[in-house]
Amino acid sequence: MENGNDSISQAVIRAAAEAGALIRGSAFEYALEMKKKDDPVTTLDRSAERRIRKVLEELAPGNYIGEEYGHENRGASTTYHIDPIDGTKSFVLRDFESAVSIGVERDGKLIGGVVHDFMRDIAYAGFEGDCYLLHDGKRHEIMGSHPFSKVRLSIDNETGLASRLDSSYSVHERKGSIALAMAQLAAGNYDGMVCASTGKGNSWDVAAGYYLLHARGFDVRDIDGKPFDYHNGTNGIVAIRPDLEKRVLHDLGMRE
Repeated sequence: MENGNDSISQAVIRAAAEAGALIRGSAFEYALEMKKKDDPVTTLDRSAERRIRKVLEELAPGNYIGEEYGHENRGASTTYHIDPIDGTKSFVLRDFESAVSIGVERDGKLIGGVVHDFMRDIAYAGFEGDCYLLHDGKRHEIMGSHPFSKVRLSIDNETGLASRLDSSYSVHERKGSIALAMAQLAAGNYDGMVCASTGKGNSWDVAAGYYLLHARGFDVRDIDGKPFDYHNGTNGIVAIRPDLEKRVLHDLGMRE
């Protein structure tokens, strides 16, 4: 029998929370190695993904696509895109702009996602269009938009775009987890984000964040203005609050 969407959402929230607690509890005690140059992996990445898969297998089993343990196809209609620590480099450097990210796909369509900022214990969750925050076991509604006068943007420093903006903008230099940046934008912390690169284009990096942005009405594009493909998004991400999109893109000199 296939799992219902309610059981899936609760399973994903629990899996992300348990993995986050595991990571937070050992955030200064783990072994580190390099997959390749400047591409770190920790023992916590692996133990957290094992915990996520274990919880999902017990509560709402499906197919799994994970960063550390690859693709496990069970022939189910539900597929989980799992990044146990998105932003591992930031985690290792103790910036802690890192998060557990789990995107949920059913019959080839994203239906939900959770991005869990484990060091702050804030989960950005969304299922079937309903987006909200979870902290200390309680649900909180998202802001929708922040109360400040300046347009707040999250931008990679490698884009060089921040220098084009005047004092009506407040620019945050994005580091670490791209999933967390997407979730924070969806929650109203920022008005837009520009990411020059999404790395190797793996779905586990961006599926959950993409779902949250899409559910909140953002038109998510790549750096060239083409629709963003969360399955193979290697050409950056641009997402701007709809009512500010035309102005911001003009001021950035990206599109008229």
